[in-house]
Amino acid sequence: MNALAQLKQGIVRVGAPAMIATYILPEPILSFISDKEGIRVKLLQMGGIDVEKQLHEGAIDLGVTGADHVDPRLFSTPLFKTSTRVCMSKTNPLARKRVLSWNDIIDQPLAIFDRNYYLRNYMEKIAATRGRELNVILETNVPAFLMAACERTNVVSVLLEEAKKGNDQVLMKPIHNNPQTTISAIWSKNSSLSLASAALLDFLRKPARR
Repeated sequence: MNALAQLKQGIVRVGAPAMIATYILPEPILSFISDKEGIRVKLLQMGGIDVEKQLHEGAIDLGVTGADHVDPRLFSTPLFKTSTRVCMSKTNPLARKRVLSWNDIIDQPLAIFDRNYYLRNYMEKIAATRGRELNVILETNVPAFLMAACERTNVVSVLLEEAKKGNDQVLMKPIHNNPQTTISAIWSKNSSLSLASAALLDFLRKPARR
């Protein structure tokens, strides 16, 4: 711990899915680099599947994901819980419902992430168990584009609740019997964390780092 306190320089390569990189990590990472002057953070946006892959390849030092299960070759520590919600315009017919089911969602025109994202794969599995296919109208890994599509068209999307912050032009509805999403930090068991990476991990573990 004394070594972490005295750390003066270093670089940490962090990989995270688009929603986490956009809506969750900016505040804690900006606080971290302000607190630890001299440490550089390189934040790379990618799907959760690629986060795990790049950890194995040594291309990144830390990952932050919302995956339910991670590769057993990786360490994982929970940071906090959040919720996945359905995003839509105020004029969407589904806006009348207080809570939506997955049946409601998969029947709609969708704006969602590509197949490198665990959420997309999860939704496709749900559709398959019901003998259906997702009706994907827009596929993009840019969260702001998904939000804009929900605001200006009749598509719906499934996003973390943090995406709603500051946007009064869209609605977000809960999903029936949908468990909370645990946001976790992950890293490889095959290599030791650098002092800089360990310092960032310790910082992210602190309460209210959101």
